[in-house]
Amino acid sequence: MKLYPILFEEVQGLEIVLLRGCEEDSFEVDLENGDVKDCTEISDDLERMFRSSGVRIMSNENPYSALIDSEGKVYGGLVVSYELPEDYDEFEHGGGVITFSVVVDPTVRGQRLAEKLINDLISSNGRSVIKAQVINPLMEKILNSLGFEKVSETGSREGLVYERKPK
Repeated sequence: MKLYPILFEEVQGLEIVLLRGCEEDSFEVDLENGDVKDCTEISDDLERMFRSSGVRIMSNENPYSALIDSEGKVYGGLVVSYELPEDYDEFEHGGGVITFSVVVDPTVRGQRLAEKLINDLISSNGRSVIKAQVINPLMEKILNSLGFEKVSETGSREGLVYERKPK
């Protein structure tokens, strides 16, 4: 297994771990306590968290990032899907559309962790259109503060959708 330096930002004692590509290329995460945790374990924990929160992960969505503590416990994260442009090189340079869902453990809500996860997604993909389907009304305030605009109302096929265009 390959070891990647993927712990890159500490947030309220939690680390954001990049999980993109974990399905194809399993890797391990070095934890502060000296243990090692496989990225697929982190992805599985994140998927369980989504299920327990009532947010369904679509078949085209994959784990993108997770918030973990020094013991490897998952406190939240993002799943994403990609709509690639016809020319993949265009996606590599910021084209395409990324749709995400976010979840945060109820025990750590109110600490702006969802905002930190979304900001990380934006900073890594700022040249792509980024969309969010909203089921939690509190998320609307966060998305508005991050430059997202409402593009569809409740009742549409996709539900309430917010979008952030590249700057």
